[in-house]
Amino acid sequence: MAAFRTILAVSAVLLAAAEANLRAPANTKVPTEAWLTTPELIEFWGYPGETHTVVTEDGYVVDVHRILGRRGQVDKPRRRKTPVLIAHGYGASSECMVLRDNNTLAFMLANEDFDVWLGNTRGNFYGRRHSHLSSADQRFWDFSWHENGVFDMRATIDYMLATTGEASVAVLGHSMGATSLFALLAEMPEYNAKVRAAFLLGPAVYFHSVRGTFNEVRKRAPWSERTLSLIRLENFMTRAPYPRLCFSNLGGGMTINPNCIRVFTDAQGPFFNTNHNTYLPILLRHWPAGTSVGQLAHFMQLIVKGDGFKKFDHGPERNRVLYGTASPPPYNLTNVRSPCFFYYCDNDYQANPKDVRRLAADVPGTAGLFRTPARAFNHLDIMYEEAAGELVYKRLLRDIAKYRN
Repeated sequence: MAAFRTILAVSAVLLAAAEANLRAPANTKVPTEAWLTTPELIEFWGYPGETHTVVTEDGYVVDVHRILGRRGQVDKPRRRKTPVLIAHGYGASSECMVLRDNNTLAFMLANEDFDVWLGNTRGNFYGRRHSHLSSADQRFWDFSWHENGVFDMRATIDYMLATTGEASVAVLGHSMGATSLFALLAEMPEYNAKVRAAFLLGPAVYFHSVRGTFNEVRKRAPWSERTLSLIRLENFMTRAPYPRLCFSNLGGGMTINPNCIRVFTDAQGPFFNTNHNTYLPILLRHWPAGTSVGQLAHFMQLIVKGDGFKKFDHGPERNRVLYGTASPPPYNLTNVRSPCFFYYCDNDYQANPKDVRRLAADVPGTAGLFRTPARAFNHLDIMYEEAAGELVYKRLLRDIAKYRN
């Protein structure tokens, strides 16, 4: 049974990159917000918004979404506001940042007069275009979170600065959003000047002390990297909606299959509210939003080896061409000098507290380290749980207020 649960959990992690582009069927009893796009969600909750299009240096075309003001505000603000980029986690999109109107970090920041930008990455719902590649082309999907940082996030930051006239932005990263930011700042340290401060929720960077599914992957599935590399990138991770595994009734159901809850618990840690979780049934109709095998493979390399924050391992021959060494080199985290605030929880199976504290010790820019005061709180809760408003975000708002215009 334990072996079966491990296989099931690993399969769920693989399928978590499948497309969940679902739309409301007739006579649905599921709340409206389960079926809306990011612009529709921002408007639905009563906020003014805009969509902007960013083109990366390597040709990817990505939409980002901006919340222009407080709830109910109809005119554009006349005074300068501090721009904040919220970078989503693995398999997510900007939709996941605005699924609720209360105790949601994006809207809390907007109501505090921050200029909120919701980022996206190549491969998700809002990043399926390219200057000369079709999303049906395997080459389109040849990327990991390294490219999400050094291309997508970099282009988004530059676009925000050009649009607002500001010299720097604040960045909030959940999970892979933090991974990508550290890849950018380590590789291109000049961007520290453009990031006035970073606020990192469950940063997925070090994996020495992972628990649950990811520890089982390390012990039982060292083959995972090679297996992933054999899968055709464009045909596996963007098909077959994952929510179909979790709901018996996609249109009218809000009850999640207990086996699905078990899979998430094994991978993410114990939920703050397991029996009456209000965000997961909505989230699973927006997530996963699409990604590449490369993102997952890069994470798997770090998890299986557990020996630091390293670049993608292409194999000895290709590594020698790209890096000059047979093994992939580590990212130089001593280059990360922007003020960094870390927020973690005791039962996060991915961003283990030991790994987050070690990361904070290794980053010269560390300015704060905050432990969530709830024992049962996991990797998803810290971004999506309503209770995070009181347990985490109020502290984060105090921290970010030091860096506003």
